[in-house]
Amino acid sequence: MKEKLGSLLGITAAFGLVAALGLSACSSAGASSSASVEGLTGGVAATVNGSEIMEDDITTYVQTWRETNGMSDEESWANYLISIEENPAQLRELIIDGHVSDILTEQAAGEMGIEVTDADVDENVEGMRAHYDSDAAWQEALAQAGTNEEDYRESIRKSLLDMRVQEKVSEEAGPVSDEEMLESLNMYVEYTNGMKRSSHILFNLEDKETAESVLKQIQDGSLTFEDAAKEYSIDSSGATGGDVGWDKMTAFVTEYQEALDELEKDQMSGLVESQYGYHIILCTDIFNAPEDGIKSVDEAPEALTEMVKSQLESSAKTTAVSDWDAKYKEEADIVINEMPENVPYNVDLSKYETASSEEAEEDDSAIMDADAEAEASADAEAEASADAEAATSAEAEQPTEISSEAQPER
Repeated sequence: MKEKLGSLLGITAAFGLVAALGLSACSSAGASSSASVEGLTGGVAATVNGSEIMEDDITTYVQTWRETNGMSDEESWANYLISIEENPAQLRELIIDGHVSDILTEQAAGEMGIEVTDADVDENVEGMRAHYDSDAAWQEALAQAGTNEEDYRESIRKSLLDMRVQEKVSEEAGPVSDEEMLESLNMYVEYTNGMKRSSHILFNLEDKETAESVLKQIQDGSLTFEDAAKEYSIDSSGATGGDVGWDKMTAFVTEYQEALDELEKDQMSGLVESQYGYHIILCTDIFNAPEDGIKSVDEAPEALTEMVKSQLESSAKTTAVSDWDAKYKEEADIVINEMPENVPYNVDLSKYETASSEEAEEDDSAIMDADAEAEASADAEAEASADAEAATSAEAEQPTEISSEAQPER
């Protein structure tokens, strides 16, 4: 669900975590590794429609992350929390929120008849494992991410389940109306007016002689541009006759764009050299937007309408998921219990905040002193410059005395 994603990103940002192996490790430190964590307190952190979130799972996640990132001691942990402007209770709430979303996803998936099979998980895990040369390298990557293969597989399962729930909910988004299309298309009119569509034939830089020969054949009519593109172009666009789309919807290399700018519809360039080779460019269309705006979807280039439609559909689906997610969570019975005072990550930040505040004040004072010194130096330089300019001006105003020795003889 969308809110779940936001929660995971929030936790990741708060911890400074890298989404190692392609997924957040929000739930990677679960019950399977809790036995190795000291200071577990037991109890229930929260309930979601009767499903329990165990306090030890929250503690295990935090403590595992601290150890992995070298923050096992109280001082470094406290200073880190201060630097990200979070306290232990707030951090706990973020992590609980991630678990809440996991549970709601599971419950929603059950209601919708959605499931993720072991085969689905295997496919994704093997795809990630393929990036590593050996199983040892794979296990090392998992360890560096603060997880293991069992927990990583579970995070994959949850992500796939969440994605499928979103896809199901997004199906409720209605079709894009013509009114929405026209409104969005006219937002692009000023930018897209005058854009050009083109095709090209690309030759290697070492193959200039062939490029010149092909150009002559096209010019004398013995070879069509489309056939030449299919036969000679080294670019993938050659298979479709060289079409590369509209210039304001695609970024072309400078030399290509400058040559295209000079072409009218159905005009062809000579050889245009770029870092990619020699191009022969054909301008195939120009979009001249109506002065009073687009009144019909058919007036806009198909590529533009497809892009706009895709954006509107994506936005509608995102809104549908967001609205459903908020409503589903609002209707859920969620109870979050108070944080136990004796969880090992609960540190008193006040003494560290005082030290940090004093250091910050010293830094600010040093910066202010440096600024004042720089300002005084600048003022002195400006005054000296003004004095020099005044002296020069005074000299220029006085009559020039010519030495008798320098006067021409009479």
